[in-house]
Amino acid sequence: MTQRSTIPRRIESVVLFDNDHTCCVCRQPGKDVQIHHIDGDTTNTKASNLAVLCMDCHSRVTGTRGLGRRYTASEVTKYKRHWELSVKRRRNQIRSTHLSFSKVERNAFRIEIRKNLFYLTATRDLTRVQEILEFLERYAFVEGEASWILEELYAFVPFIYDDNKASLIAQHIREFFGYLIGPDYVKIGKSNKAELHKAIELVQWIGEFGALIEGPKSVARSLKALFELSDVAYWYDLKAHRRKIIGAIESIEKHVKDSMFSSVVRANLTESAHRYLRRIGAR
Repeated sequence: MTQRSTIPRRIESVVLFDNDHTCCVCRQPGKDVQIHHIDGDTTNTKASNLAVLCMDCHSRVTGTRGLGRRYTASEVTKYKRHWELSVKRRRNQIRSTHLSFSKVERNAFRIEIRKNLFYLTATRDLTRVQEILEFLERYAFVEGEASWILEELYAFVPFIYDDNKASLIAQHIREFFGYLIGPDYVKIGKSNKAELHKAIELVQWIGEFGALIEGPKSVARSLKALFELSDVAYWYDLKAHRRKIIGAIESIEKHVKDSMFSSVVRANLTESAHRYLRRIGAR
């Protein structure tokens, strides 16, 4: 019997947020929900394997249906993807309607954000780091301030010596572009392209700095984050951004080869870089 694993709180919160804390099958708001392991393997806690279901729909997925047919894993996956896309489309419509802030209020927000960034560099509480990153993402989402926030994060990278912390930041950058789900759903503008350009530079800098301070987690997560950003470049046929991502991965790889990592760590990170480059090139 497979031992059940606890879903990490961070993954659980991301899945619930991406699904609007709503069942992906019936989509009825306000119902109590559970998180279902699509492939039946309770140790597989990847977000892609987790679907949000209400009690009723969960029983139709896992229970005995008599002569009726249960929902298959393939069906649940399709419901999950379609619902998450719908949620992102609706949020993108919200994003286009910015709150009205005066210049004084906007400056006050920026001061508060810088205070949070200074706190981020000092705290060892990774839960608090996650909360700050989510705050930055929400502010960028509502106010269209992603470009400024990415620049601020770039400036603070040299003050982040904690490998786990830097890894969290690299991991979270993709969330700044969660609304860009393909040209059939959301159009991309010049400002979006400029923001993506800055995000690539930021993630590259995190990876390079990770190699400098011997932080294998932040290097590995930066490589993965660049690959995830390549999805956006691929969907929107952004050839220049794609080339920049390839160059960023190659630059991180070079820093890894010149680092003080052990030979085993260097080999593993180099292989990861090559694997992502092959996957990007195969598209």
